[in-house]
Amino acid sequence: GMVLLREEKYEEAIEVLRTAKAIPYRGPANRLAACNQLGIALGKAGRSEEAIAVFRDGLSLDAKNGQLLGNMGLQYASSGDAAKAYIALKKAVEAGTKVSEAKKALDDTTRSLMDAAEVCRSCDGKGRHETVIEDERGKRSKIIEDCKTCDKKGSYWKRPCVDCWGSGEKGYYDACDKCYGRGWFPEGAKVKK
Repeated sequence: GMVLLREEKYEEAIEVLRTAKAIPYRGPANRLAACNQLGIALGKAGRSEEAIAVFRDGLSLDAKNGQLLGNMGLQYASSGDAAKAYIALKKAVEAGTKVSEAKKALDDTTRSLMDAAEVCRSCDGKGRHETVIEDERGKRSKIIEDCKTCDKKGSYWKRPCVDCWGSGEKGYYDACDKCYGRGWFPEGAKVKK
């Protein structure tokens, strides 16, 4: 299968690798390798959804496999899903992946998400909150506080939550305890004009 993949005979490689992956007596390491190679072949053949499903199948055997995560992240990136690409690539880099393109792709994906920054709705793009208070004698004073949502920048990008894969959920009914069910964190950034 790997020879066919190197020779760019993707459909033939897919057929051989599907068979290799399905053999019940193969050990976990061999099944992981088969999932990785099959996912790559499917991606090269333009079958992104199938490739991602195969990478996920492999991750069910080893959720921290850097190669699977890296290749899945590259597949998400090539299919245009920047949030999922960010999550898979971030996990791959944290796992110490050997996929050489993963770090660069993570940087590119992060930049892409940051380019989509939006004006902070909490402070209306000012980067701070101004409150006027009046004491019992009628004297007014203004209190100015930095906006914590956008980190004083007036806008933010949505950094996907790696813990819940951006879904906002853990398990069937529980909200993610890291992002509080949003699926992302606001990160201060300048809006590109």
